[in-house]
Amino acid sequence: DEDKKYVRDHILLAYTNVHSEAVAKQFDYTIRWVTKIDFPEKWPELAILIKEYIHSEDHYDSKVFVGLYTLKSVCKRYEYEFKAKRDPLNEIVDELFPRLEEIASNSLSDNSDQGWRLKNLIGQCFYIANQLILCNRYISHDALDSLVTFSKTWLEAEIDEHLTNKTEDMEVIDERYKSYQWKLKITSM
Repeated sequence: DEDKKYVRDHILLAYTNVHSEAVAKQFDYTIRWVTKIDFPEKWPELAILIKEYIHSEDHYDSKVFVGLYTLKSVCKRYEYEFKAKRDPLNEIVDELFPRLEEIASNSLSDNSDQGWRLKNLIGQCFYIANQLILCNRYISHDALDSLVTFSKTWLEAEIDEHLTNKTEDMEVIDERYKSYQWKLKITSM
């Protein structure tokens, strides 16, 4: 139990210092499982940590990305739950998604790779949280309208020309799958 607590207390901060995509995937996987097993009973402060991370002034700070990856894990924890078992997700959405909407709104015109990475993560959080049942926040017309507007704007954005040219070159295809713009487009279709 002490070792588990140590991991929970330090994993997000350690993750902010990761610069390798392979290692980052391991952190994502670990956080997903720890969240699935320990949240909220043994890790009640996680929502507070996520809120702290995503409220960084710099949207491209590693803390924001770690916060979004962790939020995605929390959303996945409740993705297929019904009724009262979904209440923690509704609370998290009410508390944290207004900030996601703000970040999404601020990044609408950012077509840099980091901008698309940010939009991709936010889009995944929106999708996972609402794919089975709309969260309470999005039952109202206004909130749902903003969610649909963000999604529509991302989907209608022009794709970089190097991502749309026909090719059978596997190296080019592999590079496309590394592009966050491409990932967001193909997963939204």
